[in-house]
Amino acid sequence: IASEVVDIYPEPVKPAEVTVKYAHIDRLIGIAIPREEVHSILKALEMEVLSDGEEAFTVAVPTNKSDVTREADVIEEILRIYGYNKVPIPEQVKTGINIAPKPDPDELRNTIGDYLAANGFHEMMALSLSESRFYKGIYKSIGEEELVYIHNTSNVHLDIMRPDMLFSGLSAVVHNQNRQQTDLKLFEFGRTYRHGGNGIDERQHLSLFLSGARYPESWLDNRKGDADYYSLKAIVSNVLARFGLAAYQETAIQDETFAYGMQYHRGQQVLVQFGKVSPRLCKQMDIRSGVCYADFNWETMLKAVRKHRIEYQELNKYPTVRRDLALVIDNSVNFSDIVALARKVGKKLIQDINLFDVYENEAQLGKGKKSYAVSFLFEDPAKTLKDKEVDKVVNQLIEAYESQLGASIRR
Repeated sequence: IASEVVDIYPEPVKPAEVTVKYAHIDRLIGIAIPREEVHSILKALEMEVLSDGEEAFTVAVPTNKSDVTREADVIEEILRIYGYNKVPIPEQVKTGINIAPKPDPDELRNTIGDYLAANGFHEMMALSLSESRFYKGIYKSIGEEELVYIHNTSNVHLDIMRPDMLFSGLSAVVHNQNRQQTDLKLFEFGRTYRHGGNGIDERQHLSLFLSGARYPESWLDNRKGDADYYSLKAIVSNVLARFGLAAYQETAIQDETFAYGMQYHRGQQVLVQFGKVSPRLCKQMDIRSGVCYADFNWETMLKAVRKHRIEYQELNKYPTVRRDLALVIDNSVNFSDIVALARKVGKKLIQDINLFDVYENEAQLGKGKKSYAVSFLFEDPAKTLKDKEVDKVVNQLIEAYESQLGASIRR
């Protein structure tokens, strides 16, 4: 038994209506096609001309040509019938050039990401949402008026946009430690959100987190020790070097984020803050080991790079001369003070300054004192330095350290 044909078609497909400008036909194809021929081709393609004007026309595209939805698609259909072979090949080819801003932010991000990955870091992607309880009870450095609250959130705990990178990273550390992953090197490119004077302030950051063993376990390398402030400082300095940023100031940080920390800045523009996270915060987050944290202001660094000029110089063919000094100084004196004074005194002759030993002994040095062993590399691009020339600069250094920093020389 056979019935009549049943056609169930609840949502009929309507012919697409596309408006085409005659000028665009001539521009895309490269030659002017007479309007009469255009209409003849459209008729052959079963495209009904709904309206026609001086500059444009509108056609109804048959439903069997479901891929023809744009002006460029209709022009392609016209050219296909008209004939590609009728379009002359021009003697010159013109094209637009897209000029990307230099430096390319995406390229820099990939460069830094590759460097960190090559040094054992794993990239993480944390939520841009956070918990307001962190900033109401645990952490008071960010005021509640700066928090960006979410209305009708699907998670009662994740009720704000994160105002910093710290707690999303610490949450990742806790998550990994609870799963027996204690040796962590993590980094994240992310955004933070705060209420500011002109609405919501959204900023890009790069954050680093170190916790656990400094070196991977190996039969060949038996070095031990946990990742610490100096491990992170080396990574931070190398990231800035990758950016080509060398001239910056160093200032110690004293706030509730860090037990001790440092910030690198150019004037008022902060490039990065880093240090060992406060034990109180780690305890509040149930973190069982120390954590080191760095926060790069990505947008500030990009602006600094755009102003940076690369300079090249010939490798020095004359030998370098090294001199070492053991300076007994107050605990309040920083190594950056020693470097700045050496640059001022030594000018062009001092090429490198390195701290290779720190010694503290109250019985031998006195209360509130420490000893820094510092090496200085001297070189002259025009000649071989003589001992008396180097000794003259060293004596000037000693005099400057004694008079300006209150240092004494350990003999």
